Order: sequence, then structure tokens, then C-alpha cells
Amino acid sequence: MPELLLQAISPYQTRRASLLRGDGDLYLYLEDLVGPTPATASAVWVANYQQAPTDRSESPAGVPPRMGAGGTQFPEGCPDLGRAMDLVWFEEGDAVAVVDAEGVLAAIP
Repeated sequence: MPELLLQAISPYQTRRASLLRGDGDLYLYLEDLVGPTPATASAVWVANYQQAPTDRSESPAGVPPRMGAGGTQFPEGCPDLGRAMDLVWFEEGDAVAVVDAEGVLAAIP
């Protein structure tokens, strides 16, 4: 079961952002709250915490794929991002970024 690290609702109450740490990865999800039930509108990979796969077929079915070894700065696994992170909404309230003291880690525009 993924661990919820951060969650925030947009200033207009129309979107919800969730930063989840799963089994070996970190993902940012953006849900639309306008309909009768929340629906995932977008998702973006943030980091691998385990060794990056060298072949797409290495990803188990039913879980978000981890970034391949050629697409990450840390193919052996990202150092723990235990530092203070925050979710920052774009002015329109329909986009969000994960930021820390060093800058933007990921964004869903």
C-alpha cells in the first residue's frame, strides 16, 4: 500500500494533489474533484528508490512503472528525499508542483 507523504486541495477546491511513495518509487497524482467521484487527471513520476529497470518488461503488472536507468540521475536508486517538501499550486489552481528548499522536484502543469 502506498504511503501518503503530502496531500493538498487547490485554492478553488477543484483539484487534489497527492504525493505517494510506493514500492520503490515516488509519484505525484492530480485528481479532478468536480465530478461525482474523484478521478485521476494526471500523474508524474518523481523518483525511484530502488534500482532503475533496464528493460520495461521488468515492471510488475498493476503498479506504476519506475523510470528506466537511462532516464534518471540515480539509476541505482535516489537518495532518500526526507527533506521538507511542499505542494505549491499554480495561479489558476489546476496545476501543482512539488518543491523543497533546493527548487522544483516535479510538476504537473
